[in-house]
Amino acid sequence: MKMALYQKIYCQTNTAISIHFWDLRARKNIQTMDFGENYQMALEIRPAHDPTKSYGFCGVVVDTTNLQGAIFTWWRGDDGVWQSKKTITIDPRPEDPENLPDLLKGFGAVPPLVTDIDLSLDDKYLYVACWGLGEMHQYDVSDPMNPVLNGKVQLGGIATEHKHPNGKEVIYGPQMVEISRDGKECIGQIRFILHGTTSSIRIRKAGKW
Repeated sequence: MKMALYQKIYCQTNTAISIHFWDLRARKNIQTMDFGENYQMALEIRPAHDPTKSYGFCGVVVDTTNLQGAIFTWWRGDDGVWQSKKTITIDPRPEDPENLPDLLKGFGAVPPLVTDIDLSLDDKYLYVACWGLGEMHQYDVSDPMNPVLNGKVQLGGIATEHKHPNGKEVIYGPQMVEISRDGKECIGQIRFILHGTTSSIRIRKAGKW
């Protein structure tokens, strides 16, 4: 089902390309910000936890012009208008078409497919699940406009030989991510492509992830 969903994304350009800002007291939309039709599926919104800050991040599954994944930083300007800027791009991985699902053979590459992001409680680190590549990325976002890749962990992926920690050879990738309250663990939910099942894996911090 997930591959069918992504096929729809590649073939159409009208899927979840905007952020809507609402005044909850007035129960009305105050602004809609459009990323552009090539940025398909703005899935996850993560605002800063600091209530005095008016910024956050949005993960976009795929840029249909180049298969990149993208993260946008959004913020409210001094004039009260919400703005956004693409601050993270994640490149696809070139791959022999023979190793790829039919949907991707023509591209000759594996897209990141950003399916989830999460922000640490101190607003310092952003975690990005790249379901296609089979990678979990950690970015230092102390400066929200200039994120820095701090580390990454391989957790399977399309057309890779990386095994599950239990030793089984399956095709899977990190779909969802949750950060523990103490910030010491990154808990990833793994979606198995072949069997449609899930499991969880804990990644502990030891220097770098």
